[in-house]
Amino acid sequence: ETRKFTTLLQMLTSVNHPIFVTGGTGTGKSMIVQKFIQDQRQNERVSIMPIVMNFSAQTSAASTLQDIDSKITKKGGKVYGAQGNAQTLIFIDDVNMPQVGDGAQPPIELLRQIIDTRNFYELSKFERKELERFTFVCAAAPPSGGRSAITPRFMRHFQIANMPEATEETLTHIFESILGGFFQHKRFSENIKKSTAVQATIDMYLQVQKTMLPIPAKFHY
Repeated sequence: ETRKFTTLLQMLTSVNHPIFVTGGTGTGKSMIVQKFIQDQRQNERVSIMPIVMNFSAQTSAASTLQDIDSKITKKGGKVYGAQGNAQTLIFIDDVNMPQVGDGAQPPIELLRQIIDTRNFYELSKFERKELERFTFVCAAAPPSGGRSAITPRFMRHFQIANMPEATEETLTHIFESILGGFFQHKRFSENIKKSTAVQATIDMYLQVQKTMLPIPAKFHY
């Protein structure tokens, strides 16, 4: 799954096509995108300038605009972007968290305007700034627990990729590998190495997941 979604990210961002990664909490959406950005920056054949933002209920359109505007540089005339021939990759995590006001989420409407028109207006001088060589990567869990549904006006621009929930078998394999390596490194006894701590923890996690459902006031996981 990691390889598949990394390949999708590579293919779509290479042609400046926005991608929206969704899936339940804890499926690894943010981790895969962040690892992809890290690998791209270390790739000598690729030149990118990442702008990483985490949206919350308090995120405003003004703060979103400032985050983007502070990272780009003037290329000539009214054209802005990353230095040299680099691509600006804007990654927004939890993009559906901003509060809804008057039927819309202002930060998302700003992003939609940038994708629609490839420009935005700098607020202090009302100067129009055109963006070149940029793309968006967004990640969000489905609506619930403080997360809102995003307008189709924004979503229509994106290729949507859904990260599946990890199976019990996958969770067991991952955490037994981590714990096994730790036990081996610290030279624990065989009795401890054969403990069922991982399986007991996963069983408890799955039981909590079924019985303690999230609500807007407590969107725990």
